[in-house]
Amino acid sequence: MAQLMGQSLWRYATEAIAQQEAALGALGWHDNLAPPGVEFSTGTNESIVVPIRPSLCRWTRMTLSDGTA
Repeated sequence: MAQLMGQSLWRYATEAIAQQEAALGALGWHDNLAPPGVEFSTGTNESIVVPIRPSLCRWTRMTLSDGTA
């Protein structure tokens, strides 16, 4: 999907994804170098462009070689 390159995909996020993203600060996600992973059910969206089907999502934060996450 070349037309999506460089574009934000946030508009395709499900409510569950948006809620989890909003909760990351309270979990200390941005304060710790390697916080625990977060797992959640994604829910579903109605997009035919970027469909999200019900599934389990796991977010992990990794440190890059320059020290940023």
